[in-house]
Amino acid sequence: MLSRAKVPLKHKSSDPQSQRCQEPKTSLPVSARSALSSPILKLDKYSQTSFFYIRGFKLSPRRKRGGKEFVCVCVCLCVGMETGIVVVEKVCGKSTVTRCFSKYPLKFIVPNKGDSISCKLTVGDGCTAALTTQASTKVYKAVGSKCSEQFLEVRIGSNALLAVIPDPVTCFATARYSQKQVFRVASDSSLVIVDWITSGRFASGEKWDFGLYKSTNQIFLEDDQPLFLDSVLLEAGSITSIAERMQDYQVIAMIIFLGPKLKPIQDEIQDDVKRMMSDSFRVPSSTSQNYMKVNSGLAPEKPPFIASCSAFGPKDVGSPQNFTNPSKILVTRLAAPGRGDFYLYPNLK
Repeated sequence: MLSRAKVPLKHKSSDPQSQRCQEPKTSLPVSARSALSSPILKLDKYSQTSFFYIRGFKLSPRRKRGGKEFVCVCVCLCVGMETGIVVVEKVCGKSTVTRCFSKYPLKFIVPNKGDSISCKLTVGDGCTAALTTQASTKVYKAVGSKCSEQFLEVRIGSNALLAVIPDPVTCFATARYSQKQVFRVASDSSLVIVDWITSGRFASGEKWDFGLYKSTNQIFLEDDQPLFLDSVLLEAGSITSIAERMQDYQVIAMIIFLGPKLKPIQDEIQDDVKRMMSDSFRVPSSTSQNYMKVNSGLAPEKPPFIASCSAFGPKDVGSPQNFTNPSKILVTRLAAPGRGDFYLYPNLK
């Protein structure tokens, strides 16, 4: 927001070295008047043009009206060099943020209970884009049954590629969070989606202590034909807790690969998963239906890292080969004991 002020300039002498400018008496904000308290006046004796400076920034040349000299000054309401200001005061007995200002590259966020975010993204034909985050999405404690929500709607053009690769969602204790992502693609679009969540503030002792987590991903072709519909729901129950159901795994993830530009990666991932899991699982025999390795007759060992993948989607008529249709999808699901272990997955380095 800008405030324009006309500031009269009074010259005491024709000597530029002795020029002084009195403090303007205007209706400028206090912060602006402070900045103008000791301005520098520069007079070009040849062109008789005055320039007004505030902290080194030239604003505009002088103008004459009615025999008086004026300088048209554009003063920002925050004329200081601060990139952020936060003021916390008591309001009705509670600490409340009463002022919050920030400018690029800084961004202050005052979280509210039950925030709701809705975004739209369009990737044009033949374009390539990546959507990511600077840090994990933190979901704060819920108040009552209020749920924080996030909605993302994306349209991807022909022969375009989009990679949605955010940091994981981290839900604090008692938090409630729901997100929905809807993607509309062309028959030759390519798409990568990484959707993952951690158990919470693990270092603080919070492990799957949130109240609700729901993530929905939907992919449609241009004619609104559903190509992929998936929902993950983790909700604290009265019989078993989320932590009991998740065992000792602290990170779960789903990665979706769609489109012709990702076919080489799809093939590699299928081979990687088969190789990695072959050491932890075995094909059941006729004498045993146990899929997990057994250690010296004790209880089956739980693998430290679990990965699975499945390919599906419409097939070409008369072709049994996978991924011959551009709309084929490879879905990989992972579970790991920690966030760092997640990056051990070969194609995520």
